[in-house]
Amino acid sequence: MKRAAFVLIYVFFIFSALSAQPHSGIKFSTTFSDTKLKSDGEQEFIQYSEGSGWELGYSFHIPAIKVISFQIEPAIGKLPLDYSDDYLTNFSDIDRSIFYFSMNTFVNSMVYKGFNLQAGPRWEYALFGSRKSNFNVELSAGLLKHFKWADIYARYYFGLSDSYGYEPVQSSYYGDNGPSNSESFGPETEGYSRRFEVGVVIPLFKFLKKK
Repeated sequence: MKRAAFVLIYVFFIFSALSAQPHSGIKFSTTFSDTKLKSDGEQEFIQYSEGSGWELGYSFHIPAIKVISFQIEPAIGKLPLDYSDDYLTNFSDIDRSIFYFSMNTFVNSMVYKGFNLQAGPRWEYALFGSRKSNFNVELSAGLLKHFKWADIYARYYFGLSDSYGYEPVQSSYYGDNGPSNSESFGPETEGYSRRFEVGVVIPLFKFLKKK
């Protein structure tokens, strides 16, 4: 999976270099996230703050027709998963920060004087760190504005996959009669991410053409 991720980055970089689109460039963003957790048997979700993280990658802008374009963004990022609610005090010593590889695939629709509505799926794979599932899928919508030397955007992501929940902690031991026994601590939970991202894309080819 890791090798495939790096191959994708390389292929998209070569494609962008050949096409030299004016709005393609380096992407840097800050993310603010939280998670909705629901314990087994409970009806309502409980919200836990995950804090802020970052993403660094490349944004490929691919024009289609006059008012429609596509945005493909491979990136790496870090997200600290800091659960502070008393409900999960048994898990407070577990470092759940993750480094991940992500891929955004958006459709852009120009609405007014350089403003673009964006929408599409986001795939994420955890490279390092602790999470219930390494693979996460989200849907996103946002707004992007083209400026002369940068694109500024804001997006909201809605998680579709149960990636951030907890599985019961298993404990095994040997009893007096010899065979090992297993006990489960903590309820199984479902966890769906929510993410708000603000960022900037610096279009490299504009600078190169200017020089």
